[in-house]
Amino acid sequence: MKRLKTVIITITTILLVCMSIPFIAFIVLHYFILTPEKLTSLLMREVNERTHIQFECQKIELDYLDSWPSISLSIREGKVRIPVKTPTDSVTDVISVEFGKVFGNIQLLKLLKEQTLCIENIFIDEPDMIMELGQQLSPILKTTKKEKKEKQISFDIRQINISDAHLHLRHRKKGLETEADRLSAVIKGDLATAQPSFDIEATCASLCSRGKANFLEQEIAFSLQGHCDATEHFNDITLSDTRFFINHFPFEAEGSLHNLGKGENPFLDMRFSLLASSLQELLEFMPEKYLPEKKSYSVTGSTALKGEIKGNLKDALPDIKVEGFISQGSFRKNGIEQGIDTISLNLEMSYQETRPDSCFIVLHNVKVKGLGSSIQMENRITNLQSTPFITGDLKGHIDFDRIGREFISPRLAALRGQMTSDLSFAFNLKDLREGNLNRIWADGRLQAKHIEARSPEYHLDAFISGMSMDIGYKKNKSDFIAQSEVLSGTADIDSLKIAYAQSVYLNLSRLHLRSNTALSKDTSALVPVTAHLNCAVLQAKLDKDNWASAEGLELHAGTKPSPTGKKRYEGALMLKADKLKYLDSHRQNAIVLEGGEFITELRPKARTAGSASKWDLKGMLSFNRSQVYSAYFPLMVNLKQARLGFQNHQLVLNRLQMQAGKSDCIISGMLHTNPAPKGEEPKLEGTLQILSNTINYDELKQAFLYGEALAREPKTATVSSLTLDNLEQKLTPKAHAKVPERLVYLPKDIQLDVQLDIENMNYHEIELQQVRGNMLIKDRQAYSQLSTRTNLGKADLSLLYDSRKQEKVTASFDLDLKDVLVGQMHIVVPAVATLMPLTKDMDGLIDCRLTAEGTLDNQMMPILSTTKAACSLGGQKLVLMDNATFDEIARKFRFKNKKRNLIDNLSANLILQDGQIEVIPFLMQWDRYQAVIGGTHSTDFTYNYHLTMLKSPFPIDFGVNLSGKAGELKYKIGKCKYKELYKDGGTKHLQQTEKRMESIRQGIISHIKLQ
Repeated sequence: MKRLKTVIITITTILLVCMSIPFIAFIVLHYFILTPEKLTSLLMREVNERTHIQFECQKIELDYLDSWPSISLSIREGKVRIPVKTPTDSVTDVISVEFGKVFGNIQLLKLLKEQTLCIENIFIDEPDMIMELGQQLSPILKTTKKEKKEKQISFDIRQINISDAHLHLRHRKKGLETEADRLSAVIKGDLATAQPSFDIEATCASLCSRGKANFLEQEIAFSLQGHCDATEHFNDITLSDTRFFINHFPFEAEGSLHNLGKGENPFLDMRFSLLASSLQELLEFMPEKYLPEKKSYSVTGSTALKGEIKGNLKDALPDIKVEGFISQGSFRKNGIEQGIDTISLNLEMSYQETRPDSCFIVLHNVKVKGLGSSIQMENRITNLQSTPFITGDLKGHIDFDRIGREFISPRLAALRGQMTSDLSFAFNLKDLREGNLNRIWADGRLQAKHIEARSPEYHLDAFISGMSMDIGYKKNKSDFIAQSEVLSGTADIDSLKIAYAQSVYLNLSRLHLRSNTALSKDTSALVPVTAHLNCAVLQAKLDKDNWASAEGLELHAGTKPSPTGKKRYEGALMLKADKLKYLDSHRQNAIVLEGGEFITELRPKARTAGSASKWDLKGMLSFNRSQVYSAYFPLMVNLKQARLGFQNHQLVLNRLQMQAGKSDCIISGMLHTNPAPKGEEPKLEGTLQILSNTINYDELKQAFLYGEALAREPKTATVSSLTLDNLEQKLTPKAHAKVPERLVYLPKDIQLDVQLDIENMNYHEIELQQVRGNMLIKDRQAYSQLSTRTNLGKADLSLLYDSRKQEKVTASFDLDLKDVLVGQMHIVVPAVATLMPLTKDMDGLIDCRLTAEGTLDNQMMPILSTTKAACSLGGQKLVLMDNATFDEIARKFRFKNKKRNLIDNLSANLILQDGQIEVIPFLMQWDRYQAVIGGTHSTDFTYNYHLTMLKSPFPIDFGVNLSGKAGELKYKIGKCKYKELYKDGGTKHLQQTEKRMESIRQGIISHIKLQ
């Protein structure tokens, strides 16, 4: 027993030691010899030094505990690039791969014992691969000196898993691009043996190709299952037992790829066929969402589709041949005898890179008959590689009444109506794309009595009645085209409505459309085309929120070769409408236009050097009446009797009558734009004359400020349930809440010279009459010279408004007021009440000249602390009313008339600078007194004045010093400071004062100009 225990302990110890050795070896390897940082650096250096592959990654790690008894190797955030053999400016890499993570399990014991690198599984997560076709790779291994041969390590790879890959193939010379998205694959088998044999499964959610001679412009889903056998180094690969799905339709394939080695031309030999021999089998593969009740239908008939792809892959597409047919087909709904009794067609396709004339697609013997309907069609497309030529015939009659009643499920759609067609056509696809309609042959008619299609499930509501479409060669009815024989197409529709989900809406009635194009002997000349449209009512949804409608619409348009050259065209357009409406329901913008007419002509200019434009454009827009509304300017704007002419970049306004809220005006003049350098907005320039009976400044400014505030912080719609039908009733002016005053910044790219003649204008509480003058706006500045008569007096103003700096707005102005009611003057110029507070309590007429420059506040008034100003006041027989300071002076100095404080004469000059107001000593007479008054006060009404009494009831001359704030003035008798100034009657003092005032005034006036 004791010996058995010893044996067990010994065996257990040996096993533990054996199991610990790999673990200890991994710990030493991972944490001391090959840390993730060292391993990452080592592997990147070795790959980049020994090969032409450019490899980098974020981190490489080894793991043993989670993958015992194997070692797990993971590479994170890696990039691999294989360059071209001869790099060019546009292509540097043939293969470029980025991946999130690659990892695999390595059997360590097999590597040590057999020197075989056995990787059981390789997982590649989210790789993004770009491959440049038609380019030669650089050799993978760099050439080195021959070294002593050592025993090579063999590889054994069992499985490769790729998930969520993105593959982008490009062939720049051929202009071909192929993309595969959400690509996943599993490759399982002997991948590293001399004769690899493996199974492959692959799925691709989206595969598409763009470019010349490709057939995958629409995205398709693709999946594949099969077995591959390959020769050594994968030079040849044979596919067997292979099935693949294109969307939901299954195919089987077999074939081989040859010559995949370096320097050889790859060759593909592949055959495929559809895994369905009957229409019933084909119906089973139809997705439920396209045919939800497919189990309730019975289908008979045989079908087949097979093809062959064979040829070189290096610099050309392989040859492709496809054949298919449907024969003796029928389609019926279970329980109903009637259905589609006949379905047949034949399909042939051939594409040969080396024989472009033999490339074609033919769809012939197409017959569908049943339920009172029949269709016969033949189509052929030839010359696929360069300019496909298409011919075809379509004859048929469709009874939508029977199809909808007896064949289509009411839950899916409701159909009604009758339609017949008899059309033939032949044209080159290039001519169709380039608009060479004279080279297109077509003849036939399409008619419909009344067709309805409604499907609640697909949100479709459509009907059309009284439709007739004809195409063919007829005598010309257009004066625009001189030739007599033309290819003409006409369409007449009594009514049409199409509504699909929330994205499409079209409703029209009594439509007549005609389009002509002339035959031309000179095939190199441009083709003349005309279009003529008449429509009684038209409504359309332009996008999610934009709607337009027209009543009594008439349109004529055409283009033809210019007399100056057959490769140059000239055009004309005429549009008339009894009423046009436009609505942006999201931004709450709307316009209604009545009696509108738009005419324009477009002709090429003579070819002169330095010409800014290649075209001469001129025309005219006129209308009887228009209403414009925008939530960003919440006043209804009415326009009347407009006639606007334009030529190239110039617009002429001829007495445009406009009314916005309480304001009205007549605008005449010219606007034009000049081409701007690339990346810059064109500048709007012009000269305007504005005649107005009434301008309500306060209302217009509030509307402007409201729009600015709404633009910064968009709100919900101001008018609910707004439609084209009710907008004229709902878009009525409404009172909007006042918004805080803000500075107004002028636009940058506008230069206007505006002449103003306004009979009545309100500005705050002032009524202005006969406002005349001009205003020049340029580079965010406005210079104006205005004169006006007000209910307070006469005024002349020179002003420069400067908003070039975003952080502030400045103004320089010279304001001359005559015969102004002094008690209300502070309403016109509030700053005067601060410059000379006494004027607020005066009555009488006064003259005032205020010249100032400084920063404006949000009320567009000067900020006195930053303002420099010179102000002159003058008046006679002024009355001072209810002034507490004057009452106190009158009591102390024993005025005779203590009730009516009459100032015989007032002539004062004041200077404002650095927040201080200097009152230059001036002579003032009242009651029995004559005094010289001067001093300073600040904008907070702290006074430091001195009065020198020149005449008073007292027998002595004396002075009075006044200091302190209003209501708390302190009086102190002192010496006379200003007696000497008026010894000579004040002549010299007045001259010096005038000279000083004029110097300050001229310094400010010199800045009143555009800079």
